[in-house]
Amino acid sequence: MSLVPSAIMDLLLDSRTLDNSQRIAISILVSYFVIILALFGVIGGSLRPSFKQYQARKERRGYRVPIFAFLTVGSLVHTWYYMFKYMEWSFHDFENINPPNSATSTLVARVADWLQNTSLFEQAWSIVCSSDSGWWWSQQICLYVVAGWITFLTIQGNRYQIKYLAAYMLLGQFVAISVASNLFYLAIALSPVNPPPVSASGTRAPKRLWLSVLLGLFTVGYSPKTSFTDNTFAINLAVMHICLFIPLLFQKSINGGPHSISIADFASFMSTGTLLLRSLHLYKMMPELFSWQHLDTLHSHPAQSSIGYDVVWTGISYLVWIALDEGRKVEPFTLLRMVIFDVNVLGVGNMASDLVQARVD
Repeated sequence: MSLVPSAIMDLLLDSRTLDNSQRIAISILVSYFVIILALFGVIGGSLRPSFKQYQARKERRGYRVPIFAFLTVGSLVHTWYYMFKYMEWSFHDFENINPPNSATSTLVARVADWLQNTSLFEQAWSIVCSSDSGWWWSQQICLYVVAGWITFLTIQGNRYQIKYLAAYMLLGQFVAISVASNLFYLAIALSPVNPPPVSASGTRAPKRLWLSVLLGLFTVGYSPKTSFTDNTFAINLAVMHICLFIPLLFQKSINGGPHSISIADFASFMSTGTLLLRSLHLYKMMPELFSWQHLDTLHSHPAQSSIGYDVVWTGISYLVWIALDEGRKVEPFTLLRMVIFDVNVLGVGNMASDLVQARVD
């Protein structure tokens, strides 16, 4: 019997000794990866028809396809290298506090005990949000997602008639925002749809979109005031993530409706709110910025590295997106300003300005 089938057989035999709670803990982790594979399958399947037309349109947008395909793979491999390192750290940290009985505990049982007594999601977020320098990284991706990217997905997904928008957002939460955003850029590059001509007349942001962004920005601003001990952190984080899906799951029509606001007003409050929250935090940790402590924080923990490099890849990908956008003229100073400040935060402002220009039918 070869080594791999033998190892699988040993794992199956070991799993028979687990109790029901341990089996549930293992099943949750397995389900997590099954969902990830399913999301890739759903998105990949929706892009297959467009990809068949890729060669016919290659002279127009084809050069963007391999670029964003590379960025998708690169961001996935890099961020998940640190994600697996985080899982390894979490497992050993648990066993340092709760040493297993090596004489009776199998590896499967030890993994089950670890998963049963550890909330990986909450543990990771508590690590990346527990310090000012850690929040310097995490706040960027939070602001980018709750304001800019959710709006970008909703508006551009409608304009280019891209299917399963919620799958992109869910993939961003399960895998990495950089991976999901690059797949969405790829979907736009592959789309055979020519969006409506640029016009701001008559375009309004529906209530479910601007309310979701407003509440999302509130949760980001409130995050530093939450506590891990009284569950306010977990509740705030849950509300933040719920806000991301409301505009995507309930979008019969994206333009107008009762209590809608003009796109210009929506873009203004979105970019202003984002920059205000970011500026307050930058002012708070100004001494650390000059000592470059936030850069040291990037490699202080695998969980921090995973989300930190998600920020880096997301920023790089957005810079590539606006640089390759055929309908946009970007001044070199604008790109330099985004690199020096925060690409993802200023990206919200750029996405906001796009809203004013994009007509949504």
